[in-house]
Amino acid sequence: MGNPFGPLTLIADAASASALPAIERTLAALGIEHRSSVAESSPDAVRLASGALSSGGRFVVAVGGDAVTHDVVNGMFAAADLPEPPVLGVVPAGIDNAFFRQFGLPVDAERAAGNLAGDEVYPIDVGALTCSTTAGGEGSAFVTNLVEIGLHARLAPWTAGESRARTFGRFWKAVLSSRSSTVHVNAAKLVHDGTAWSIVIGNGRFGAGGFRVSPRAFPGDGVLEVLVHHGPRSSAFTSLPKAIRGEQVPSPHIRELRGNRVRVEADPPMPVAVDGRPFGRTPVTVDVLHRALLLKI
Repeated sequence: MGNPFGPLTLIADAASASALPAIERTLAALGIEHRSSVAESSPDAVRLASGALSSGGRFVVAVGGDAVTHDVVNGMFAAADLPEPPVLGVVPAGIDNAFFRQFGLPVDAERAAGNLAGDEVYPIDVGALTCSTTAGGEGSAFVTNLVEIGLHARLAPWTAGESRARTFGRFWKAVLSSRSSTVHVNAAKLVHDGTAWSIVIGNGRFGAGGFRVSPRAFPGDGVLEVLVHHGPRSSAFTSLPKAIRGEQVPSPHIRELRGNRVRVEADPPMPVAVDGRPFGRTPVTVDVLHRALLLKI
């Protein structure tokens, strides 16, 4: 069966390394040439993915949760002079991967590895983000799934496989300790000025615990969904349960914007999390790289 994208590189985080033998057996049975690496850290995963493409490869597979998927994508885009869009594979290895969840593909390692064969791909968008760092400089990253600002950012980092009960518990604690900021949000010339306690910029739909925190988003449509939570903090207690089903919008307490470029400014500055990981603080800008990556499905 094989695949038309050449040999693939598997990059697993340390927590998912035990799944590699089963994945490798599946690939060998399918006649897919591959090599495997275990990333000991986030920078290591970025380096391995960048090296795989810089050495002539095109197909890189993230094995594990959202963190390793984020790192692999950032490594792929760090590689220079790519002649054609790179191909990303994801094998959750039994771990809840919020980005991967929206595509309805198997999360079991062996079944997901079987999807790496063939030529079926789906072009997806990637967000190019810049924002202030906590040290006062400027940081940049590529976003596969979500940018969360304010309250939602305070919930990061996500815990792989975290129960909804624990997510609820952390949410209530974060609500009680959060404060609103005066914000200016610009999404393709659509503007929201006022106060807000949380802002979600979605390329994908799902967040921690399977909540649909950005329910109308889907990577590949060329735009980002922006939800500005501007109502009273008490509205958080009703919006989170609705987010299980993605029914928190429409709401008089949430402003919906969409655009291929989003800019958020806040006073005082609000924390920013990228793909479930604390990253920096506002101001933040996200630009869509339309269909810049091919997801193996």
